[in-house]
Amino acid sequence: MVNIYDTIEETININRQTAESKKVTFHNKLSAQLFVKADQEHLNSVLRNLASNAIKFSHEGGKVIFCARQEEESVVICVKDQGIGIQEERLKDIFHAGSTTWGTAGEKGTGLGLALCKEFVEQNRGKIWVSSKVGSGSTFFIAFPSNVNPSKTQPSALSNATL
Repeated sequence: MVNIYDTIEETININRQTAESKKVTFHNKLSAQLFVKADQEHLNSVLRNLASNAIKFSHEGGKVIFCARQEEESVVICVKDQGIGIQEERLKDIFHAGSTTWGTAGEKGTGLGLALCKEFVEQNRGKIWVSSKVGSGSTFFIAFPSNVNPSKTQPSALSNATL
């Protein structure tokens, strides 16, 4: 079992210098008690890529928010930015190799990152998807299996992702 809060804190620390150069701030809104069944290195790679992309497509002074919620047999993690968003016609191909575009400060990607994220998530019996609106940013979601079934007596592990 992998602690999501700790993994995101590590991701934030790794990406801190790049974020600071663009004056982008990180916000970890997760409960420290959320765990998933996933390969630690795969999860690290996915979160680092999503964080890096969130910075890349954020405007100077933007925010990147990490949140998560416990569902029936999984934890859904989100990485939300206030960036440029993704055009609707590009969304269908976003997880295929070769899909790339320039960042807000002229950063160029390889077009492999999100394809690898999808591969790693699926190898761990998870799912990945995105919600985006041009001019309003993007939210990437990843769901991984967990051992916890939330009950009515358990406090909600839902994190607020309001920007």
